[in-house]
Amino acid sequence: ATSCAQFIQCRNDGDIIGKTTSASSGNYAGGILAQETNGVTISDCYNTGDITGYYAGGIVASRYSNVTTTVTNCHSYGATLTGTTTYPIANESITNCYYLADSETDSVSGTTAKTSNEFSDGTVSALLNGTRTGSSAVWEQGTTMPTLKTPVYYTVTVSAATNGSVSSAKITAAEGDTVTLTVTPATGYTLDTITVTDASGTPVTVTDNAFTMPAKAVTASATFKEG
Repeated sequence: ATSCAQFIQCRNDGDIIGKTTSASSGNYAGGILAQETNGVTISDCYNTGDITGYYAGGIVASRYSNVTTTVTNCHSYGATLTGTTTYPIANESITNCYYLADSETDSVSGTTAKTSNEFSDGTVSALLNGTRTGSSAVWEQGTTMPTLKTPVYYTVTVSAATNGSVSSAKITAAEGDTVTLTVTPATGYTLDTITVTDASGTPVTVTDNAFTMPAKAVTASATFKEG
């Protein structure tokens, strides 16, 4: 099935309580998603809440038949799962996910038990980030477990132009974000130059009126010529 929704860099710290009496519809409880029915992608998410339901999952409780949910780079820390059928993470299509336990408690491919020491000493954080290092890293090490990094946003300033206008789709952006500029010449004019410089005066490459945000504030400007 085609993915119809994405859960990216989400977290849950609350306890989730569903029905526990039967396997009928509605008796699902998951840290991020209860039951997936139409193709969902979940990445870089984590759960710390206790989960209770007939089907209970640290990240996803269950999926509908013949529908694929992909769960990548997620963890479940300290969650108590109570139910008839439980999964530390989810029940299929899992890659690089971890849960707190001294030994393996399920046989689902893609999930790995890690001890409290491994959660707190940076082992799990490094595994979740994989090759994403430096500014590209999504996870950082907290006191007891990996947590999601808080992005640092930098200001995008647009200088006033003559004989036309230029605007930015974003007024702030994190390093690595794509920022698109909209250029509107006045009647009888065309764009001459468009430039972006960072706070140190270093030029930033602009391609098709878009640029990649550096780790500094930037200023964008444009000039127009008759034509």
